[in-house]
Amino acid sequence: MNIKSYEDIPIVAGKIIDNIWKQNKNIFEYMDRKEMVDQIFNFMIEELTDKIEDWKEP
Repeated sequence: MNIKSYEDIPIVAGKIIDNIWKQNKNIFEYMDRKEMVDQIFNFMIEELTDKIEDWKEP
C-alpha cells in the first residue's frame, strides 16, 4: 500500500512497524530500548519515504 493522502499514513506506518518487528525481533531482543527505538524509526523513515507517492492535499 502506498501513501496517497494524510489518512493513509497511520495505516501504512502500522504495517511497516509490524513488518520491521517480525523481521528483526531476534536482533531487537539484544538491544537496549533506546537503540531498538532508534533502529525501528530509521527503518520506518526509509520505508515511509519509499511509499509516499506524489500527492497534494486540496
